[in-house]
Amino acid sequence: MKPLMDKQKSSCVVMKQNQAGHPLVSVVVPVYNVEEYLEDMLRSVLRQSLTQLEVICVNDGSTDASLDVLMRWAAEEPRISVLSQENAGPSAARNRGLDAARAPYVFFMDGDDVLKPEALQALYERMEAGRLDVLYFNAECFADEPAYEAEVERTREYYRRVREYPAVVVGEELLGAMRANGDYVPVVWMQMIRRDFLRSGGIRFYEGIVHEDELFSFMVMLEAKRAAHLPQILYLHRIRKNSIMTSPVKIADVWSCFVVWEEIRKLLSQRALAESAAKAARDIVASIRRTGAKRFSTLLPQERARVEQLPIEERLRFRLFLADKALPRGAAKVSVIISVCGEESDLCWTLDSVLAQSLTEIEIICAESGAPSALLRECAGRSERVRIAALPGLTAGAARNAGLEAAAGEYAIFLDAGDRLLPDSLRRLYDAAVKNKLDLVKGAVRLKDARRGETELPAPWSYRDCPKLWTAATFAEAPRELLETAVSFYGLYRTEFVRQNGLAFSPLPDGGERSFSVGCLTAAQRLMITDIPVAEHLAAEAESPSFERQIVSYAAIRELAATLPQATARLVCQWGLNRVFEEYFRRLERGKDVYALHERIKEFVWCLDADDVGEDFIAAFAYKEHFWTLKNLCLPPRFEGRHGIAAEARPLVTVVMPVFNAQRYLCEAVESVLRQSLTSFELLCVDDGSTDDTPNILREYAARDGRIVVMTQEHAGAGVARNLALDAARGEYVTFLDSDDAFDADYLLKMTDRARSTRADVVVGGTYRWQGGEAATAEPSSLRLNLLPRDLPVFCWRDVPQYIFNFYDGGPGGKLFRRDFIDSLQLRFPALSRAEDIVFVYTALGEASRIIAYDAPGYRRRVNNPRSLEHTKDESPLAFWEATKLWKRNLAASECWPQVKQSFINSTLDRCAYNLRMVGTLDSVFRILRELKAQANELMELDRRDRGYFYNPTNLDYVTRLLQYEDESEYLFARCRRLDGLELQLRNVNARCAKLEKDRSLAAQEASRRQAAEKELSAARSQLQKETTQRQAAEKELSSARSQLQKETSQRQTAEREAETARNQLRTKEKVIHDLQRSVSFRLGRILTWAPRKARGGVRCWRDHGLAHTLRRALRHLGLKK
Repeated sequence: MKPLMDKQKSSCVVMKQNQAGHPLVSVVVPVYNVEEYLEDMLRSVLRQSLTQLEVICVNDGSTDASLDVLMRWAAEEPRISVLSQENAGPSAARNRGLDAARAPYVFFMDGDDVLKPEALQALYERMEAGRLDVLYFNAECFADEPAYEAEVERTREYYRRVREYPAVVVGEELLGAMRANGDYVPVVWMQMIRRDFLRSGGIRFYEGIVHEDELFSFMVMLEAKRAAHLPQILYLHRIRKNSIMTSPVKIADVWSCFVVWEEIRKLLSQRALAESAAKAARDIVASIRRTGAKRFSTLLPQERARVEQLPIEERLRFRLFLADKALPRGAAKVSVIISVCGEESDLCWTLDSVLAQSLTEIEIICAESGAPSALLRECAGRSERVRIAALPGLTAGAARNAGLEAAAGEYAIFLDAGDRLLPDSLRRLYDAAVKNKLDLVKGAVRLKDARRGETELPAPWSYRDCPKLWTAATFAEAPRELLETAVSFYGLYRTEFVRQNGLAFSPLPDGGERSFSVGCLTAAQRLMITDIPVAEHLAAEAESPSFERQIVSYAAIRELAATLPQATARLVCQWGLNRVFEEYFRRLERGKDVYALHERIKEFVWCLDADDVGEDFIAAFAYKEHFWTLKNLCLPPRFEGRHGIAAEARPLVTVVMPVFNAQRYLCEAVESVLRQSLTSFELLCVDDGSTDDTPNILREYAARDGRIVVMTQEHAGAGVARNLALDAARGEYVTFLDSDDAFDADYLLKMTDRARSTRADVVVGGTYRWQGGEAATAEPSSLRLNLLPRDLPVFCWRDVPQYIFNFYDGGPGGKLFRRDFIDSLQLRFPALSRAEDIVFVYTALGEASRIIAYDAPGYRRRVNNPRSLEHTKDESPLAFWEATKLWKRNLAASECWPQVKQSFINSTLDRCAYNLRMVGTLDSVFRILRELKAQANELMELDRRDRGYFYNPTNLDYVTRLLQYEDESEYLFARCRRLDGLELQLRNVNARCAKLEKDRSLAAQEASRRQAAEKELSAARSQLQKETTQRQAAEKELSSARSQLQKETSQRQTAEREAETARNQLRTKEKVIHDLQRSVSFRLGRILTWAPRKARGGVRCWRDHGLAHTLRRALRHLGLKK
């Protein structure tokens, strides 16, 4: 291992030979910038009671006067030897001194410390008495300055072992005992060691690290056969400024802990220890890791940044060392699930980026589809944070599901091996998720091309244009925008949410990322899409998985959609269908394996259920033309059923198709032939030196159907290619198809039926303007039946000499020729770069004795191919003129020339106007005009014919106007003048439009005011009607209240009269009673009935209350008792 701070260089020796005889102890002292303390150290060593010693001082490239001090003392003291080297650290210095040592025992001390006078004597005698390999003792600290007194107190007990260990034991046993009692102190200057023991065991200091004595002490104790402890304080350790102990922590300190941790683990893996020693070793390893992690947490940012300079393998091991401690149960905030699936080569980068996160409460689950690799086993062995979920035979999706099942974090994030989390991304995402109580939160992803190393941030992965998704939302609030984010699944998913909704990655080979992402988006109650950079994704071809994975991904999305409401399901399937076609066209442009790509998309389209996305969507689909082409114009996907179709010896028709770099549309053209209802044909495909995937496509089709013959030639143009096919043609009839055009299904059958039934030499049919898809528009110019006699179904030039070259266009498409007729004329295409069809077609029509015009178009001419000859006329703008002159020479030698001359002139004029309009540059226009000026009168007789001689006055005016210009500047001047005039007209029109717009605006304002007034009036009327209704209701209520009041008043008066009558009656009765009571008879009766009444009362009281109560009542009543 190359240490981080390794600066070791070759050293030089500056020493005085030791004059002592045979020393008993070699004292090895590394010296670096300790001139202030060096004499104290030397004085304490030389005053030892044991005088037979040697002092080996190794100057480690000091920059102060330390070397001068050493040399001065060495000059006076023969027991001192001085070695000098460039600065390489205390480890290298001690090794240098150890190599120079001659005594049987070695003692290491620091250049600023002090020995007690009896130290070496006591240690030597105990070593000799016990025949020890190593002897330990105690020490204490002292402060060089008052500022360090607190540090002395803190470490006082550390260097004093609590217990005594007098017995001589094996080092392993002493290790276990000291560690168990807290007395294990791995300091090199607290032990004396037998030199032969070190040499025989190969024990040396690990160079290039700072805390080298921790590893050295452990190795010594582990290997020692006889070890003991002397319970005396013999060494005084100085605590001072600028020492390793008091200096600020640097990355070298943490790196040293890592090296010691690794080396001790390596030693432990190579040997078995007793139980106590093994436990002690495990504790030591854990303690070193804790110390390293604590020191790392205190580093300054610039010190931490130095970790990034390490090689990736060492950096990963270093981060695993810092994250070795397992999290308590339930403490993991994020579970990082990494899908490995055989992609181990980039796993180091992924793990390194995860372990470098500022969020430390994470667990790492590596989901592998096979047996764990060596790297994974090593990582899991180094850190308890790393777990492995390995199930053989799993797909990437199933592996992620296994990782999700094992996840204990509150949230989970999914990565592929090779992805790299960006710094602090987990912390930022987690904070956003917790703050907003989110089910999922996504972040931006950078795509890195694995081959070129370029990094980009594509729009579907950045979310910068989705500000309305930057706040917590649901799927229903922005479904289309959220679906666009489903391309990426990088984000945090709440594990409980995923499990409750039964969400999982598809086990299909696509990995299930998109279906999982869509499922989470549609199920989440609270989600957020952020532009926080999360990860860098390593993509082999800028994130373009195999096309088959796209198809499988759609199948998984469709399966998910079956569980969603219909509207949402259709939206999801529409999104998936768009992704499939986008990827299809991307791959089509690359031009690799086009045939296989076409077969797969065709099968996909034929199996697609339109109800999944809705007929309305298909009608407005961005790729609807290609969709309907695949559905209606291509072969069914089970093309294998046509394997082995043999070619006929004499097919009815030969289809000639020149092909040059036509991979984009070639499959559609070939399959439009193969799906013809007429099966007796041969298709001769001539590859004109294509440089794309065209040859492979043609070979695939030829291997599947014997009627297809593939011929090749060096690039020479479509005319030469057609001639090659005509020479090999065996059909009774010949027709032509361009490689980007197509036939309707019954095209060959209808054309040949018409030809055979009329014994025609040439059948001229109409054509469609076509942009792909099902729809096409008939081209009126391809067949002008109004120029032909209605009563002649079969005709020739003699019947219509003035229109024989004007009732059709000059292309070979949509025309059928009898092969014997062509061969009899020895008719072939001229070797021109383009426009070669003019000569062939017009010559054939001029020579044919039986011509049929078939008014049912079946030839689809593609008009949206930017690479076609029709759209690249500027490459050879004069080709049409060369073809016209060649045709003229042939035609002038014919007997029909005088009769067809007018037709020729008008055809040529139309062709000139067409080409002048079609070229795209001014240079091309004037190249044509220069040729026309020289020969136009000869070929078109513009100077000799009156206006009525020409069929199309518009084309005549256009061509003659252009011919008036002498050069480009005059043309441009005229165009500018015309544009000025048009601009003036436009300004006038704009002014009128502005006035009209102003008037319209005023009228609209007036209408608006009128509407507002009418609205206010209507509101006032409504309010008045409402108030009137309320007033009427109030009056009705008032009338009712009055009636009720009158009724109540009448009732009250009646009641008062009745009360007065009752009072009068009561007064009358009271008077009668009063008179009765005052009568003599009433009084006499009361006297006579007094006794019986009292007796009756007594009897009642006795019956109700008893005799005693009755007597008491009687006595009280008679006044005899109170």
